[in-house]
Amino acid sequence: MDHQEILEGPVNLKLDGAVHRFCAQLHACHAGMAKIIYLDDHRAGVHRYCPEMGQRKPEVQIEASLGYNGSHYFVDTPLELKGRGIVEIVPACWAFGSKKGVEGWRVYRVIERAFEKLERQYPIAMENLLD
Repeated sequence: MDHQEILEGPVNLKLDGAVHRFCAQLHACHAGMAKIIYLDDHRAGVHRYCPEMGQRKPEVQIEASLGYNGSHYFVDTPLELKGRGIVEIVPACWAFGSKKGVEGWRVYRVIERAFEKLERQYPIAMENLLD
C-alpha cells in the first residue's frame, strides 16, 4: 500500500479497552498536575530577571525596585515587615482587581542597609529592564 492511499482514505481507529483507559488516565494526570517548582526561587538573595529577554519572573513573596534617587528601595510583599529603615507606604495604590490588590500586598520604602538584611533572609525578585 502506498502512503498516498493511506492519507486519502478515511481514518477509522478502534482502540481496545486498555489503550482507552491509558489515555483517560494520562489526561487525568495532566489535569491534576502541579506546577513546576524552581528551587532557586526559594534561596535567599536577589533574583534579577529581564522580561524583555524572555526570562521568567521568579515566584517569590517579595518584589523590589530601586528608588528614583538610589538611596532606598520600594518593596512589594504580602508579608508584614518591621524594623529600622522600613516604612510602610499607606495606602498602597493597586489597580482594581490586580493580584497584588486582591491578595493584600503592602508597599514599603526600605533604606539600603535594611534591604541588605532582607536580602540575607528572603528571596527577592527584581526586574531589570533594557534601556
